[in-house]
Amino acid sequence: MRFSSVNSKYIVSQGYRFEGKYYLNDNSFLSMEIESHPESVTPLAKFGQVFNPPVFKRQFCSKTNRAVPYYQSSDVSLADKFTDVYVFKGQAQALNLLVKQRDILVTGFGTIGNVRLVSKFQTGSCYANNVCRIRLNPKVLSGYIYAFLSSKYGHAQLNKNASGSVVRYIESPGIKKTLIPALPQYVQETVNKLVLDSVQLRENATTALSRVHEIFTKEISIKVKPKSHSVSIKEIFNQSEKRFEGTIYTDEAQAILEAIFELFKYKTVGELALNIFNEGIFKREYVEKGHPFMMGSDIMKAIPTASKFISYKQALKKQELFVKEGWILMTCSGSVGDVVYVDKQLTPFIYTHDLIRIVPRDDDEQLYLFGFLSSPIGKKLVNHYKYGSVIQHLEAFHVSGIPVPILYDYKQEIISNVRTYVEANYEAKMLELQAISMVEAEIEKWNKA
Repeated sequence: MRFSSVNSKYIVSQGYRFEGKYYLNDNSFLSMEIESHPESVTPLAKFGQVFNPPVFKRQFCSKTNRAVPYYQSSDVSLADKFTDVYVFKGQAQALNLLVKQRDILVTGFGTIGNVRLVSKFQTGSCYANNVCRIRLNPKVLSGYIYAFLSSKYGHAQLNKNASGSVVRYIESPGIKKTLIPALPQYVQETVNKLVLDSVQLRENATTALSRVHEIFTKEISIKVKPKSHSVSIKEIFNQSEKRFEGTIYTDEAQAILEAIFELFKYKTVGELALNIFNEGIFKREYVEKGHPFMMGSDIMKAIPTASKFISYKQALKKQELFVKEGWILMTCSGSVGDVVYVDKQLTPFIYTHDLIRIVPRDDDEQLYLFGFLSSPIGKKLVNHYKYGSVIQHLEAFHVSGIPVPILYDYKQEIISNVRTYVEANYEAKMLELQAISMVEAEIEKWNKA
C-alpha cells in the first residue's frame, strides 16, 4: 500500500488534480524530486522552440528527388537511421515537418517519452506530427538536455504530464513544462561531450555498415533479372514445403536466389553457422521487478532495454533463453528479418522465443554473415520465406537454407567494416548510458544533501 501527504499548494500548482493515483505513482515520486528544488530548475521552453507540427494527410510517394524519408512515432527509439517510406517534399516543407541535425525528438503518443537526437543521416527527414520537436538555442548543450530527457527523471516528468486514460498522449504544451535541472557546469559539459561522442560513434558505425550494404547491393543487383514464368506441379512438389503462393516463384527475391545459385560461389547460412534455432513457446510469469525479459521489438532500440520482467525463479529455469556475445538474433514473428549482433550490453538479458538464434562457427564468418543478413538483399531473401496471413512468421530451417554469396574480392573489407560497426555501436551505447547515469547520480545527491 502506498501513501503520502501532498501539500495543498502543490495540488494548486498541478491544476487542482485531486486523484490519488496522480500523486502515488513512480513518475510522480521521481518528478517531485525535481520539483522540490525550484531554485535549481528551468522549464524546457526556456532553452528553445518546443513544437508539434499540425495534423496532416500524408502524401506518400516513391523515392525521388521530390521525396523525403518519413518516420512514425514508433521509429524514434529505433537504432536504424533509414526508412523505405517517403512523402512529398513540398508538403513536408510547407507544414514544417522536416527535422534538423541536433533537434531532439520526443514521442508523445502511445509509448511516451522515447527520445532521439537527430544525426546527420536524418537531417531533412520528416517525422509524424505526434513526435514533438525540440529545437534548442545555439549555445544550449544539446547532449546534456538529451541525456536528462532520456533519464528516469526526464521520462517520469513526460509521463506524469501526459493525458488520456486508454491511449496516453502529450504534446508540446505539456512537454514545455519539463523541468531541466541546473547541475554543476562541469557535469553538464562532461555529459554533453559523452553524448556527442556517442552520436559520432553511431554515425561512424552507420557509415561502416552502409558501405557493406552498398557492396552486396551493387555486386548482386546488377546480375538479377526479374521475370515471370510458369511453374510445373512437379517443381512445386520438389520443394520441401510445397508452397503455392505465386510470389514464392516470381518475386524479386526469387530472381536474386537464381542469380546467386547460377553466378556466385556461396554457402548457406546453415553452413556458415554452428547452430540455428529458436526456443519453444512457454508461459511467461511477468512481474513488476524481476529479470529483464527482451521482446523482439526491444532488441531494435538504439539502446536495447527490456520492456517486461519475468520472475527470477523462472529465469533460473530458462537458462537456454540467454544468449552469448557474437550470436546473431533475428526477429521471426510479426516484423520478420530484423537482425542484431549480440555484444556485451545484450548478454545479461533473457530473450523471447520469437527470436531465431544464429550461433557462430567462426567470428569472421559471423561478421560477414551479419553484414549480408542486415543488407537489403539479405532482408529480401529472409522475407521471401515468411508465411502467415495476419501475423507473419519465419522458422529456423527457412533461414538455414538461405544462400550467402561469398564476394572474395570484398570479403575482408566487409568483415572489417562490420567489426567497426559492432565495436563503434557498443562503445556508443556505453557512452550514452554513462552520460545518463551521471545525470541521475548527480540528481540523487540533491536528496541526500
